[in-house]
Amino acid sequence: MIEPDTRLAFSVVENPGVYALLIGSGVSRSAQIPTGWDITLDLVRRLAAAEGVTDERDWAAWYRSRFKADPGYSSLLDSLSLTAAERRSVLHHYIEPTAEDLKEERRVPTPAHHAIARLVRDGFIRVLITTNFDRLIEGALVAVGVEPVVISSVDDLAGASPLTHNRCTLIKLHGDYLDNRIRNIDDELGSYPAEFDALLDRIFDEHGLVVAGWSGEWDPALRAALTRAPNRRYPLWWAMHGEPSSATSDVVALKAAGTIPIEDADRFFVNLAAAVETLAAARRPSPDTIELLLATTKRNLSGPQYRIALADTITDQTQRVVAHLVDGELATIDGQPTWDRLMERWRTMESMGEPLARVAGLAGRWGSGSEFPLLEDALRELMARAPQTGNSALVGVSTYPAYLILLSYALGLAKAGRWEELHRWLDLKIARRDREPRDAMFSLFMSYWDGVEAEWWKHWPGMERRKTAWADHLVEVVVPWQRDFGLMETAALENYHMVELLGGFVALEGQSAEDLAKLSEFTWMPFGQTMWNGSARERTLAKLEAPGLFDDLLAAGFSNGSKDHWNGVKRNIDLLARRVGF
Repeated sequence: MIEPDTRLAFSVVENPGVYALLIGSGVSRSAQIPTGWDITLDLVRRLAAAEGVTDERDWAAWYRSRFKADPGYSSLLDSLSLTAAERRSVLHHYIEPTAEDLKEERRVPTPAHHAIARLVRDGFIRVLITTNFDRLIEGALVAVGVEPVVISSVDDLAGASPLTHNRCTLIKLHGDYLDNRIRNIDDELGSYPAEFDALLDRIFDEHGLVVAGWSGEWDPALRAALTRAPNRRYPLWWAMHGEPSSATSDVVALKAAGTIPIEDADRFFVNLAAAVETLAAARRPSPDTIELLLATTKRNLSGPQYRIALADTITDQTQRVVAHLVDGELATIDGQPTWDRLMERWRTMESMGEPLARVAGLAGRWGSGSEFPLLEDALRELMARAPQTGNSALVGVSTYPAYLILLSYALGLAKAGRWEELHRWLDLKIARRDREPRDAMFSLFMSYWDGVEAEWWKHWPGMERRKTAWADHLVEVVVPWQRDFGLMETAALENYHMVELLGGFVALEGQSAEDLAKLSEFTWMPFGQTMWNGSARERTLAKLEAPGLFDDLLAAGFSNGSKDHWNGVKRNIDLLARRVGF
């Protein structure tokens, strides 16, 4: 039998963004943030001290003897404080770290919090629900570059963006320990505001759920939300330390939930994050397999006697991608996609297209020219065989492997100084099946990608606030592939910026130098980082206009071989940079 924690990790990887986490006080236990029962016993101890009793081994027994009732978190807080503000003050010192706490690393994010933050950062988890008042999860998220949308009151909910638009939404059901509107006694936890109930109903209906650190005992409103949720779509998993409470057992039985025995929350989430990262990496082509492919390609580029083997490699890799598009799991493009489904398809396309794209980069760097028609055929085949009907967003991203090949081969050609072939490559006209051919610069390059909106790139994890999310993602993913042909980080980025700008020059070759000289407003053209990064733009233009290289570029056909046209494009770049330079 497959262990339940492995099944959960596999499901999280296969369904990124689908699972929500429900986090209770047990997740903060190792940070020495006390649970409700811990606070209850400490309040009993302090109450006894006020009556002169300071030496008892069992404070719960003392309370029963003194008050003829079981001690309860809610009843104690309610009797010791009159208002929500007073109760917040009572709890404050149990949560807020002192200077000594910080020095001793107490009341700071735990390994569990950091593991959860990594799952959010990598796009696997987007919705967090917690009964905790502390801010440990916020601290862990910020540490990995994620700024969550925090909902701790009805006012917060009214002003929040829809869940699907947020990289991470943190819902603090009981409030925040610095807010007087916290909910922490039975009268306040018996029911939630209608707005919170509606939010929970939607989450529990549309998401899978992983519960950890919550006993199910203290919050009848949350139990009610779980039990009224329909059993459909995605499963409920409950991580349990020790024997479950009767309330937990009832919910588990009702929802047919999967249970995972755990030693503690830290080990559970650390192991879950590690398993997810491992499984996600396993979905990408094996590094050993890619390295073997690249080594074989380099050998095939070393002499004309290997040209047939090189052709076979390019053809085989192209057919491998086509098989996935036509008959594999990517052939299904029906239905209305969520952003999570679209991003998952995008990731799969990227993983699938990587081997052929990296072969193309090597061929550009060390090829003799015989590979050019092979890669042109590969590009046209991928465009022609991509799905043509179905959901427009899913259809659009199906050409991502072609997008990657166009860019990667261009990077190799630029590094090799094969300017005439680079110009021909960037000037290709590419058609999808049953469509008129379009310039590659306006269908598969930078911000211009036929069927894909530039703003969609901002749904990649970590790209929400980027100025040019498409280019930034390419810099993170594609630019490092240039290590295959000897370019380290700085030189690889410079080579990328050069291709980025040269593509813009090619895109405007349909306009005359005279028309460009008369521009009073910019003309749109493909662009990336160099349009907002002025220093990178100036360095790259200076390099392109260096003596010798500039003449070679014009001779290769860039800007129609005209200095006046080149200067006109530069003028347009300046105008466009003022518009999009943010």
